[in-house]
Amino acid sequence: MKKLILIAFGAVTATGAMAQIDGYKVEQLWNNNTGQFSSGGTFPTLTMTSANQSNTTQNDFGDRYVGWLSADGGASAALINGRADFSLFFTINMTTDALATRPLEGGLLMKYDNHRGFTPESQFYAKFDPQGTPGPSIQTSGDWVIPGYDFVAEHNASIGDNVTMLMGIEYDYNEGNPMQSMQRLTFGNFQSPWLNGNWGGPIYDETMQLGLYFQPLVEGDNSTHTSTATFNLVSFNGSVVPEPGTIAALALGGLFLIRRRRTN
Repeated sequence: MKKLILIAFGAVTATGAMAQIDGYKVEQLWNNNTGQFSSGGTFPTLTMTSANQSNTTQNDFGDRYVGWLSADGGASAALINGRADFSLFFTINMTTDALATRPLEGGLLMKYDNHRGFTPESQFYAKFDPQGTPGPSIQTSGDWVIPGYDFVAEHNASIGDNVTMLMGIEYDYNEGNPMQSMQRLTFGNFQSPWLNGNWGGPIYDETMQLGLYFQPLVEGDNSTHTSTATFNLVSFNGSVVPEPGTIAALALGGLFLIRRRRTN
């Protein structure tokens, strides 16, 4: 059965008690180098900047930062019910003022337990290399439902310096048969197929976290550059734990048509 959902941005809707996503819990996940990190912006905008990075370990990995969705103004990361439908759309814009040994990365980070019994952190992210080699690419990593879907190979999708791009995930949970739960990804005008857990991906648990993710570039010979990622939360629709039945829906800035397909 196919289901069309029309979200009119500019209004906030809810079912049951309200638990609205209203901020970001910004964290530094790990620090492989040193530099000055800052974050700011007026919600739903989040800007993360890393300045004066120094490659202290002589490798090409930068710091990694995440702005978890929050329902208490950024005091803590919101726990999302992954045993229910959810969707998240946001825009991303990344800039840098230097050539790099490693491309910038930015996108969506998910943290959850799954049927394999461990806690992965999975990413759906855009990356671009200011030097142009290798070419820009859109990737997924970790224990994803769509591990093999390649936006670049199928659509030649890419992102460049100071380009604003829409990204998103939609998840349609099948309570009767979780392995038949469906999800798809959006990048700009491109969308993946609706694919299910039989592709080797996760079955999300009752509590998961969703965050906007940024990994700045690193350059060993020039530690004074600055990298910035600017995100804007376009919409979130999902159940916030621990309030059963709560739907926290944030709708902003326009009109968006989402087509979902549910399998029984």
